[in-house]
Amino acid sequence: MKHPLFPTLILALICLLLTGCNTSVEESTQAAVAESPVIEETVIDPTEDLAAEPAMDSELSYAEEIVIGIGRNLYYGHTQWHMIHGSLQVWEPLLYPDENLNPQPYLAESWEANEDLTAWTFKLREGITFHDGTPLTAGVAVDNLMGIHENYTPLPNLDRMVVVDDSTFTIYLTESTPALPDLLVYFQSAMLSPGTRNQEGLDQPVPYGTGPFQFVEYVDGERIVLERNENYWGEPPKVKRIIYRYIPDSITRLQALQTGEIDVIADVGSIIPSQSEIIKDDDNLNLFTVDVLTTHYLFFNNDKPPFDNQALRQAVSLAIDRELIVRETVYGYGVPGTSLITQLADKWVNPAASPAYDPTEAKALAQSILEDDRVQVTFVLNSGLANRWPYGEIAQIIQFVLVDLGIDVEIKTVEGGTWNEMLANNEYDISMRPYTMSSGDPDDFMTYWARPEGIFNSKYSISYKDDQIETLINQAVSEVDQAARKAYYDEIQAILIEQTPFTPIYHEVTLYTTRDTVFDLTLDAIFRPSLNTVYKIAE
Repeated sequence: MKHPLFPTLILALICLLLTGCNTSVEESTQAAVAESPVIEETVIDPTEDLAAEPAMDSELSYAEEIVIGIGRNLYYGHTQWHMIHGSLQVWEPLLYPDENLNPQPYLAESWEANEDLTAWTFKLREGITFHDGTPLTAGVAVDNLMGIHENYTPLPNLDRMVVVDDSTFTIYLTESTPALPDLLVYFQSAMLSPGTRNQEGLDQPVPYGTGPFQFVEYVDGERIVLERNENYWGEPPKVKRIIYRYIPDSITRLQALQTGEIDVIADVGSIIPSQSEIIKDDDNLNLFTVDVLTTHYLFFNNDKPPFDNQALRQAVSLAIDRELIVRETVYGYGVPGTSLITQLADKWVNPAASPAYDPTEAKALAQSILEDDRVQVTFVLNSGLANRWPYGEIAQIIQFVLVDLGIDVEIKTVEGGTWNEMLANNEYDISMRPYTMSSGDPDDFMTYWARPEGIFNSKYSISYKDDQIETLINQAVSEVDQAARKAYYDEIQAILIEQTPFTPIYHEVTLYTTRDTVFDLTLDAIFRPSLNTVYKIAE
């Protein structure tokens, strides 16, 4: 939604930029996680926290159905290994992070490593079945993990996986890998029935998971229907049916909530920050916020002029006032991107590796490269992302400040498929996208962005490659001593900030909202809603 004062805002913003204003960045307050690596986990029952009994009144009537509005399609079908987003809780992972981003048992009840951390043995909860009746066994778990490794997220140092018995398997590694549990949280260990893979002829395959909700129906571009799994191994949800409504336009989405057509808007990027005042002023709505593990990055095509020049990339980064962007485009609902990785993983953040704001230095650096010449660059935006976050406004700010550097920016907003094709075919110079670290370990980020074969690095033609970075990442992944690992990642972050193949703009604060008849809905740091505890009073 475009704020009604946006034209005035841009004029004020330009004045601020011309004066080179800059203010301090607030520090992260997230608690640090433990310093020593976890070698053996005690068993923690996730139902103790995830399915707490809500305070329900026996004299009230409760609705069987809750409708959740979202701004993106969460059904992927054959295009993704996990087929459906984890927020819907159709499938469940082996491990899930706690509030300190430490991996905790979920479908895996415990694990332990050998002395040199080259073999990790996992024990599954017993008696768990998928929605199609297939039991969860060690063999099924290994098949899922290998599929994820081969098709989605490669596990570093992987040698082989071996089934020990029906409920036990071991992952063998070529080098010590102390953070292996961190690399298996959430999406990285999504468990789906073998029957899920035997639907190649179907346009809309059914994801069979073990979760508290079963997939019932997908209507393309409209809705996903879920129903309570009556045979769920944990505490069953309070509500019988959840319907996810895909409403791509933010204004229409909020209007649907105000009229009662939907009950909740709860997903990262589904509430535009400028809508917060409208929600606060509506007595029928409740507004909530949560710091999440999502960071919004500006990235460059490092493979062709002009941004094959490191100094020019640095100049662009220096010209961006991240605090101003947070204040004026997301209305303060964000944290300026002064750390390369999410500030919530503060155990691993290198405070010295922070992108600076210095427009004078930016101009001098650009002039030393371009002299009196000007260059034309293409800033390509994904329309789907731009509908969920103010990427258009951010692009306009960057376009404005780069004029003074001798860089003329053409902004192109295209639909998602075209965006992917343009990036894959080197037909861009700058772009933006969000990225969410599923765990608190930085190799999660490095795997995707900094390794030459990383999904984003290769898929988006970022084409960043540095032998020193590759060596440091490999050393960090295999380093057992936590202080030494931290030193490696500090050095990696410092190099990446200096070389600037990509740069953080801001860290996400997600807004979500419910009607006043909906209770006990929360989002965690991975914006996974508490579908097991939410309930609605019938109107």
